[in-house]
Amino acid sequence: AGLDPAARDDPGNRIPYAALARVLEGAARTTGCEHIGLRAGRLYRLSHLGVVGELVRNSPTVCRALEALTVFQHLNSEGGLAFLLKRGDYVDLGYVPYQAAGAGIAQVCDAALAAAMNIMLELCGPTWKPYEVFLPHAKPRDAAQYRAFFKVVPRFDAESSVLRFPARDLSRKVPAADPEAHHRCE
Repeated sequence: AGLDPAARDDPGNRIPYAALARVLEGAARTTGCEHIGLRAGRLYRLSHLGVVGELVRNSPTVCRALEALTVFQHLNSEGGLAFLLKRGDYVDLGYVPYQAAGAGIAQVCDAALAAAMNIMLELCGPTWKPYEVFLPHAKPRDAAQYRAFFKVVPRFDAESSVLRFPARDLSRKVPAADPEAHHRCE
């Protein structure tokens, strides 16, 4: 992928967006695992976002948490945009790449949406599930991993990566949110 092997030595290191796409695409090709991006994103937690993750985790409501996530996402990422779109009774939490990244972009989108799912589970609890899931690539030969992880049958060939959920979830209180930690992070 053109990365210096030392780039992995420090968890705080950042790698270029296109390099991430190349790593994920190479891993998918080498392993034959079409859903390697999904597997990578499943490992992601709010704690990986540093102060932004702490701000999100300690927000009073899911709405405030997701607003903070989408406003400050650029501090932890380049090449893609996280968005929150309220549409009547439903809300879309999604991700759209804006930087060319070649064939690996599907893997990056899968990783981003899996990370978003984990964030929602952290904010809403382990029983939360989206209403619908949209992925911007062709349906893989075996979509079972996607169904199992997202807890719904995803729609493929969409315009962007999206978790759609009921708008009422925005008013949920974030469990164990610490107002002092939230203020410190702001």
